[in-house]
Amino acid sequence: MINWERTDKELGNVFENTSHEIIFKMKGDKTIAKNAIGAYKITTSCGCSDAVWNEKSKVLKVNYNAGEIPVHLSSQGQKAMTTTKYVTITYSDDTTEKLSFTATINSRKL
Repeated sequence: MINWERTDKELGNVFENTSHEIIFKMKGDKTIAKNAIGAYKITTSCGCSDAVWNEKSKVLKVNYNAGEIPVHLSSQGQKAMTTTKYVTITYSDDTTEKLSFTATINSRKL
């Protein structure tokens, strides 16, 4: 069962080294689990993003920092790359659900 209005978001074209906010709205009634110190069990797939859950409004805000196009690609003349990042939610019944967002990172260099 899908517990979110959307499980994937498309950011489209973004520039290197820019920040973006992605909002996911929960539509289900499942409870997000907490760990031993009381933090919600929400993990992101890399250090370029972090997630903040607002239980009252049932909104998950993901802050994404688009990095630079890797040198091994830009040195070959690549001016853009598409990437998909994931956010994994663990519910109190130990089930999980994965949300995702995709962005095409563009170089500012001509």
